[in-house]
Amino acid sequence: MRDCPRARAVLVLGGLNNKVLEGTYSQCVDWIEDMARTLDKKVLSDLITVLWNIWNSQNNRIFLDNKEEAMVTWVKTAALSQDFYIFNFLEKPLIPKSEIEKGWRKLDQGLVKINFDANTTGRMMCFGIVVRDHDGFVLGGWVGVLEKNVQAEWAELHALEKSIRFAQTKN
Repeated sequence: MRDCPRARAVLVLGGLNNKVLEGTYSQCVDWIEDMARTLDKKVLSDLITVLWNIWNSQNNRIFLDNKEEAMVTWVKTAALSQDFYIFNFLEKPLIPKSEIEKGWRKLDQGLVKINFDANTTGRMMCFGIVVRDHDGFVLGGWVGVLEKNVQAEWAELHALEKSIRFAQTKN
């Protein structure tokens, strides 16, 4: 998209030139990934909005025979970006940012981690188990299906019991 003359004109009108238009890339996604490493969040957001508007303008030209100048595409982009920023300042986020740090932590040497889950549907209980060592390497796993009419809590306890037995056989 950055090599298309109309797209380049819109990008230059938006002040997204220099580093954004330099470089050689074999695929568009490589260029966008490089821009994500180069630009700050706000400028990258503007770039994505510009690219979407260029794509939309191109589709309107091809499918609706609606030709618009680069300046018109840029003005639409700027208005959309401004509306987006105003909305985000006025409205609370739908999903608040979590203050809990999540992520995998390496276990102490010799310990294993067991992940298990179970589900019930009608008269069927299904469960799965994955056992990992202290480096996160999968030591083994197990899945099972039982024809039992049980509640989810019992299924979870059954999966936990199987997990403990499975881990004991691995030590």
